[in-house]
Amino acid sequence: MPGKTSRRAKGEGSIHKMKNGKFRAMVSWVDDSGKRRRASRVATKQGDAVAHLKALQEAAGSGSLTSNLLTIGALLDRWMKLSGGVDKAENTVDLRKITIKNHIKPRIGSQRVTGFKRRSMETFLEALVDEDVGNRTRQLCYEILTMAFNWAKDNDIVGKNPVKVVKKPQYEREEIFPFSVDETRRILKETVGHRFHLALQLFFCCGLRQGECLGLDPADLSFGEKTLSINKQLQYIRGEFIIRKPKTKSGVRIVDLPENVINAAVEHNRIRLKEGHARAKMLFPNIHGDYTAKGTFNRRFWLPLLKRLNLEPRGVHHARHTFATTALIAGVPVHVVSKILGHSKPSVTWDLYSHVLKEHRSEASQTVGNLFSNLQASNRHIS
Repeated sequence: MPGKTSRRAKGEGSIHKMKNGKFRAMVSWVDDSGKRRRASRVATKQGDAVAHLKALQEAAGSGSLTSNLLTIGALLDRWMKLSGGVDKAENTVDLRKITIKNHIKPRIGSQRVTGFKRRSMETFLEALVDEDVGNRTRQLCYEILTMAFNWAKDNDIVGKNPVKVVKKPQYEREEIFPFSVDETRRILKETVGHRFHLALQLFFCCGLRQGECLGLDPADLSFGEKTLSINKQLQYIRGEFIIRKPKTKSGVRIVDLPENVINAAVEHNRIRLKEGHARAKMLFPNIHGDYTAKGTFNRRFWLPLLKRLNLEPRGVHHARHTFATTALIAGVPVHVVSKILGHSKPSVTWDLYSHVLKEHRSEASQTVGNLFSNLQASNRHIS
């Protein structure tokens, strides 16, 4: 009818060129209260503006663009869908999803974005400390919320980022407790003939990570070349086993196996045959012929083993640390140790173990000094 203003459909939008040459994508809709809402995004290229328009229409349709009603949980969902989970490594995406699901949403997911201020973030981090959430997890929560609010600011959902003004939690690296030579010998001797003896040999003598070791299949082991191919790792996510590539290119490597590890591998094949797992696709199957989860390995084998030997309980990764520190103390060049461990660069190896090696510096200096001590004075004078 003439004179009657037509109401746009929910999420209807348009794109127009601005005076500065940029493009503005805009949508308008009527929310559940009957109010007219608008949202816009600016892009340098028209193609980007088209993508913005589509994202805005989807957000308007779901109701998540209504900024005064938008929750932290809804913001994180939108950010993960459009940015935080796009073109990222699978491990990174999974870690973000798990952190959001287990730590962020249960605590602040229902809070409104517009009401989330600096003190809100500080209170959230304090709650994580009170609940004994680890340093690294607290840091991940901070990083995720920072990125999500940065994205929201760039897309005109919020005016500023309340997370950036809060001090980032410090990640304190776990202290390294390598096993002594005597402790390592006791552990290896105690487990001779056990289904996981070879795994311990690979930890202590080759520096494998636990996920790398438990993800091995028989074809990775070459008796002829006396090598082990590391090209994947085992993860247990949301109740299922997942085999994935190492996080970095340097994680894919060939490790030379010493004679004692080769002998352990030969015995391991006999154990697999005896247990009926000779055709299992994994090198270290559990009693049911499936992959062995880290938690099961630690809870049922590793920690009881340390307790039985009256050794201080510590994680399996300290066996890997034992290999690294023993090799470095023995004089193996740091770049060689770094390559064996699968580190991205030697500086990573040095940063990890330099403080452990400090106590051996004076010993090294004294050894070199002894070579040149008790020198007899010469009758010749240097002019």
